[in-house]
Amino acid sequence: MDSVASTGKASRWSKEEVSTLVTFINTGSIDIIKGKFSPALTSSDKTKFRPKDRNTCCCRMHVEVKIVFKKCMELRKTILKLHAEYDKEKFAVFENIYEISNKTLCNTVTHDCLTRNCQNCGVSKLMFLNEELEKSSNAKDVNWEKYEYLKSNVKGGKTISKIQLVKQVTKPGSLFEYFIKLLESFPAHQMRANWQDSQYKNINQNLPLGHAVCLHDYSENYRCSDRTELQSAYFKKQRDNAKNFKPIAKNRQIHQILTENGVGELTTRDLSCYECEKCIIGDVKDCENVSYIGQFRKTTMICSNPINDDGTEDNSSDSDTCRLSADLISKKSVIAVLADDPDYEYYLMKVTVEPFKIEKETTDSWGCTFQSGATVIKGLYYDRVRTKPFLYKLVPRKIAICHTVAVLHLCSEVDAGNMISIPEELHLDIIESISTEQ
Repeated sequence: MDSVASTGKASRWSKEEVSTLVTFINTGSIDIIKGKFSPALTSSDKTKFRPKDRNTCCCRMHVEVKIVFKKCMELRKTILKLHAEYDKEKFAVFENIYEISNKTLCNTVTHDCLTRNCQNCGVSKLMFLNEELEKSSNAKDVNWEKYEYLKSNVKGGKTISKIQLVKQVTKPGSLFEYFIKLLESFPAHQMRANWQDSQYKNINQNLPLGHAVCLHDYSENYRCSDRTELQSAYFKKQRDNAKNFKPIAKNRQIHQILTENGVGELTTRDLSCYECEKCIIGDVKDCENVSYIGQFRKTTMICSNPINDDGTEDNSSDSDTCRLSADLISKKSVIAVLADDPDYEYYLMKVTVEPFKIEKETTDSWGCTFQSGATVIKGLYYDRVRTKPFLYKLVPRKIAICHTVAVLHLCSEVDAGNMISIPEELHLDIIESISTEQ
């Protein structure tokens, strides 16, 4: 391993130095760089090394809350300097986000404390200066950042949504109001990050014979195809008596799931446990950490498109889980269909054949395959005119097929011509119907 010394000449690391540096990288120990490598590292090089923060994950919540916290404490310092009469103990300048977060909790933390169901916990325990909550026009503006979803142009004139840090210029009250909102959920989020990490390590160290641990790690802007690509996910996978269910509300806060009593009923818990003796041997309902991680609860899943025993769709139900009744879809009407495309939320289709059941396996001109017995619609897709928003051109002679359950909206106000234009209000209605289903 070679390095460039501060003198500008090349020098070779000794085995001892390499070993020590590797230890530093693995442990994050700041003591290792205190002059130890002065012949090889400049002062600017040393500032690049930082101890690892082992109390946080690298998600949006941790990044954002630290940015907002830092700005809030900077503003508090400025206010306290201008007002020597203010009680500096009552309105403390906290060193880090964990210090102020702990002030919102009881001394003995339980699951109710973390989920803000404890009467003795909460952000109300904190004291804020009047200047910090000021929103009047007389207050000075402050610059800060928070995450927002922004539209981004990509190749081909398409637009996608991505989450990004966005600069804000607001009154102090808006900054602290947002910080208080973050503090409401941060303790639980922090606890989940630490707890789940420890449970993952524990199950790895005590994995039963014949078992495996599968780790999935998704980036902030990761696109889950099984959530948005309904048609391809449903029709291109081989299924035996499968059923499609609506997503469970707040499913990102669920970390342990048990299946019981057949399909459609789950037993869930906010956090996992792989360390107490009861959970290790499988008696999870007698978990010794219930007061800390919460009880199991029953969750009944809602079937969005029931499947019969023969693998065909069951359309006999009058349940409100269907997006649109197939009886309303007629020939030469225009419908919006949920898209399995990373850049489009939906497609527009001109109906050429009203809903019917497929007698044998069929593949359309777009390469999508549909199983026998499925209820589908035939038509032609419209292609978006890139130069003008909400303007579409019919794609002729390329037959498309879609399932009736993929239909989002019947565009009754649009005539099915070769060129169509939809009102922005209709576009927003379609987008809203997607959000409702998800």
